[in-house]
Amino acid sequence: MYVGSGGKVNVGGGTLIANGGEKGAGIGRGYDGDSDGSLGILDEDMIVLGSDDGEMYCVIAEADGAYTRRMHMKVVPSAAQVGNSKFATVQAAFDAANAGDTVKLLADATADGAITVSKGTEQRPVTLDLNGHGVRMTGSDCVITVNSGASLTLTDNATVKPIHKITLTDGRGTAVETVSALGTDTDNEKYVAGGYITGGNGTVGGGVYITSGTVTMNGGTISGNTASSTGGVYVGGGTFQVSGAAKVKGNTAGGTADNVYLPSGKTITVTGALTGGAGAFGVTVVKYENASYVQTSGVFAQAGSRYNGGVLTADNLACFVSDNTAYGVIPADDGKAALATNVGTWSDLKTALLTGGYVKLTGDVKYGEGGGDHKTGQL
Repeated sequence: MYVGSGGKVNVGGGTLIANGGEKGAGIGRGYDGDSDGSLGILDEDMIVLGSDDGEMYCVIAEADGAYTRRMHMKVVPSAAQVGNSKFATVQAAFDAANAGDTVKLLADATADGAITVSKGTEQRPVTLDLNGHGVRMTGSDCVITVNSGASLTLTDNATVKPIHKITLTDGRGTAVETVSALGTDTDNEKYVAGGYITGGNGTVGGGVYITSGTVTMNGGTISGNTASSTGGVYVGGGTFQVSGAAKVKGNTAGGTADNVYLPSGKTITVTGALTGGAGAFGVTVVKYENASYVQTSGVFAQAGSRYNGGVLTADNLACFVSDNTAYGVIPADDGKAALATNVGTWSDLKTALLTGGYVKLTGDVKYGEGGGDHKTGQL
């Protein structure tokens, strides 16, 4: 058999045995399943032997019709693109990107170490366009680290956003598949429409670790990440800005909900309308006390100066929820939002007021205890 330039042989299964010949003499096994099993000519006497997992073998025929394998190749699709250049890994794309560039995902990608962002400025950030795809960490690290002075915009500009089911093992996304419809989130499964960041399994900031840089998130979902502390997004010395359909939910630390982790004094800045729905962002506020970080009440969000006159709306507040049910979301002074200690009894109210911070009554509180005064009222 002779296959000239540009030709191909389709083998639905079985074995193709070459009996010699001037060109293309060789032997090959076709793809199994529904693949077309194409055999392409690499050289005058060499053919490609393919398999359905994307691996290819280059073989050469011998004089007696036998063959010898010469090399083993694996087709690696491009993970991301910057301008007209394509890259096998997301990290390689970020390494090539400059301030103002966009790293666009071309397929669902994995990373075995943290993707480090070291470029970009607040005026000209590097943008990661998830493009309906996602990044899953397979190693023991956070998914993305934004270094000091760097600036990252996380978005999802896909017109059609596929639905992904993320399967969790011990709190981290270990498998992702595309499904036809959104399901109900459970401890072991999370459903995401469009791009995602998952699988983080580090010490701090399982999803995104902001050291002293800036992250602006207006699309995509950070879910299925875990860490020893701060499972979703850790806002260290940096800035976290949100708008649009962005979501940070379904992340854990030490087995409990931990999404956006804010050391005392750090806040989320809302720079535009939030459209991710109720509870799009879980929030944890902590303070340093007695040589450790403990959860507390306090301001956690503010509006950017160019959004709504610097005042958060009621719809904005509805998009936030406390990771700890002991706290609730309330409006605070100057158009900000705060986590407040939930209280439903007079005893709890006294304790909360003595401790200081914000308080949210979950109902009418009776004045006095154990049969004392029964005046009721709301604070």
